[in-house]
Amino acid sequence: MPGRSGFDVLDELKQDSATCGIPIIIHTSRSLGESDFERLGNRHAAIVPKGELWPPQTLEYIKKLLGESDLFLDEPLSWESRH
Repeated sequence: MPGRSGFDVLDELKQDSATCGIPIIIHTSRSLGESDFERLGNRHAAIVPKGELWPPQTLEYIKKLLGESDLFLDEPLSWESRH
């Protein structure tokens, strides 16, 4: 996203009546500080740090978080099958 940050995108999503209800899951390798959490202002559903969970575990976490057990059914069962 050249010239834009994730915060910019979050601001845009939350200001638009068509997208303001979409749960936002932040997937980042960046360590968030206090000022980052203040800027998020509880407008996110979760923060999933990159590298802490294997991709299949991340998908399972997101499914549980959103209460969508059928989400990602078309995804491969194994990350290794993609490489």
